[in-house]
Amino acid sequence: MTIFPGGFVFQKLITFIFISIFSISAFAGLEEDYLAIKDSGRDFEPAGAICEEVAKLDIQHQFPAPNFNVITGIAYSDQFGTLGELDIIVFDVKSDTAVMFAEVKCWKNPSQGLDKMHDQRDRFFRNIRSGKVLKFDWNFDGTKEFKREQFLTTEKFISIAQKGAKDVGYDDELPYTLKELMQLRARILRCQDLEGCKKPTY
Repeated sequence: MTIFPGGFVFQKLITFIFISIFSISAFAGLEEDYLAIKDSGRDFEPAGAICEEVAKLDIQHQFPAPNFNVITGIAYSDQFGTLGELDIIVFDVKSDTAVMFAEVKCWKNPSQGLDKMHDQRDRFFRNIRSGKVLKFDWNFDGTKEFKREQFLTTEKFISIAQKGAKDVGYDDELPYTLKELMQLRARILRCQDLEGCKKPTY
């Protein structure tokens, strides 16, 4: 059989090669992220935790140490209780102030997650700009204290979700599908159960 450039068989071959390259690349990325996350000591039972940690890795590439500190999970509350939680916060180390916030959603229906993200963003800015007394608690270290002024230095608040999320309006997307992210989560949970990875501490 003769294959001519531009022919059907040639096009099928090129498509197969590209798919194979992307699949290998995704697998390599998942393995790299697994090694980076598996001993984080985070509780991955909540499904959203894996998406936040993968997003954190991506953001750390954009805002590298030692100039920036990227952390997850700061809850803010008033005298009546918890008002909300920031998924990812990027701090400028020199000024110790926030330069970006990120909300991560890994929902089966990304569009619904985007609506929720907008509500959370608006609630945060409404409360941070109010005159009420707010308390900030970091899930990773309860002894760390934060002040309102540290969060008033930026209005950059981006939305992130699984692969394909930018098509429905998100600012950024992770390099993996929801299925791949849940497989990564399951792998780390098994590793924690077998004590091959650091047990959850937060």
